[in-house]
Amino acid sequence: MEKEIMVEPSEELAYWVGVAQSDGYLKRYHWKCEERVGLSFGISEKSLPMLTKFRSISDKILHRKSKIWKCKSGWQYYVGMKSSMKLLRTLGIIISPVYLPPIWTVQEPKYFGAYLAGLIDGDGDIRVKRPKYPQCVIRITSGLVQDFLQKQLESSLDIKILQTRRCGKKFIKGKFYDTRWVTLEFYVSKRVHHFLLKYVIPQMVMFYKKEKLLQFIDKNTN
Repeated sequence: MEKEIMVEPSEELAYWVGVAQSDGYLKRYHWKCEERVGLSFGISEKSLPMLTKFRSISDKILHRKSKIWKCKSGWQYYVGMKSSMKLLRTLGIIISPVYLPPIWTVQEPKYFGAYLAGLIDGDGDIRVKRPKYPQCVIRITSGLVQDFLQKQLESSLDIKILQTRRCGKKFIKGKFYDTRWVTLEFYVSKRVHHFLLKYVIPQMVMFYKKEKLLQFIDKNTN
């Protein structure tokens, strides 16, 4: 029988939730007539820093030692969650394709910032456009419209969020497939510089995303 554990809200846990919702998926299966539940990841090599941090938090918080391994398509990671599902529900944590920050994250800026860092490290990208008058956009991509996250971002940061449905073709194993996705994006305006610098960027581990944000803010802070 797996031992029940106790966990309190923290920046580490908030980041963990952001990564789990953006890049992980909940896997259920049966083994020797017993139901198993776990979080599974499949990533490219450039996302290894994010997955390494996620694994470290999982080991520390869930007390489960799990390995990251190499496969033909990239890197894989799996961590058992059966004994932790009740705990996650108690903390308001839902692992799903819908980005649902737990209520304790939106009530505390440092937690919401860490959660957002997890989303950006997972499914986010940083774009700088208009070289003459630069604008920086944080874009988070998912398969669904993220109305709840949009509402929380607009409320917490007092910013305008744009969501756009997109479609195109993706080349997978020698074939093109029609794909659909949704982008949620907002501009890195001066009103959010402080929040990003204090609560989001310190938690990010994807260096190229982090550096692009830092360079833009540094050049556009008077």
